Amino acid sequence: AFRGLLTNYNGATLVADAYADNTMWVVRYVFLVVGVAVLLFGGRLVGSGQMSSGDFLVLLQALDGFGAEILQIAEISRDILLGTEAVTQIAGLLNAETCRHEARKRMTVEDEMDMAANAASGLSLRGACFRYHSANQYAVPPMDVDLPSGGLICFSSSTVDRKSGDSVVGVNTLFRLMAGALLPDSGKVIVPPRWSTIYVPATPMLFDGTLMYNIMLSDQASDEARAWEVCRGLGLSAELIGNADFDVGTDGHCLRFSDRVVVTVARALMHDVDLLLLSSCLDILGEHHCMKVVRYL
Repeated sequence: AFRGLLTNYNGATLVADAYADNTMWVVRYVFLVVGVAVLLFGGRLVGSGQMSSGDFLVLLQALDGFGAEILQIAEISRDILLGTEAVTQIAGLLNAETCRHEARKRMTVEDEMDMAANAASGLSLRGACFRYHSANQYAVPPMDVDLPSGGLICFSSSTVDRKSGDSVVGVNTLFRLMAGALLPDSGKVIVPPRWSTIYVPATPMLFDGTLMYNIMLSDQASDEARAWEVCRGLGLSAELIGNADFDVGTDGHCLRFSDRVVVTVARALMHDVDLLLLSSCLDILGEHHCMKVVRYL
């Protein structure tokens, strides 16, 4: 495919060179006619004393410089146009190949788990593992995990076995596998059909806008009373309850960090998610506030 693109690029370059040569001859011919006209008209003005010979020479130099710049701009524009088109085609080829690779991988995983998913009542991992390309060890070693519907499961944030010192599991990577953001290298991630999943990372993600927009991803809440009930139950600061138009600022810098975490969790709860994955974002809240969130969940 790349050889085909190179052949097309070379062919387009040859055609463009031919057009460019023709264009350059036309431009040169036009400037020749203009130059002769300037010489004749300027010569008369100099002869009649209406223009000095020095001004006449400056005019000729300006015309010559302008013509050279026009020719250079035409040449550069042609190169930029061809180069941009080639880069666009190569980027499209790479993107298409990446999409095909991910589609093949996803189809393989989905085919293996389709039968099990239809009967599942919760999320399950069966020998699922994942390793980043640049790593020698698994971020998530082969493991079997069952998350029953309606359950509240806690994972240790430690990724190292204190006794053996061996790597156990990267919890954030495990959550991304469960959320479908990553596909396992082998094994199965079994998810019931039509389940919705939201992954809340360790660092809260907020957007420029109002408090209500960050909770509902819309400035108009379908059930504003419920939104404030959820925020109150999660421990949002009292002065923010009911203040829908409060501007949170860039990345939520106008909010306390604990309030940013609460808003991010409230956003997930307001969208009636089936599987809510909370990373270590609750650690910042302190034990009392953290337990309040857990009890509410």
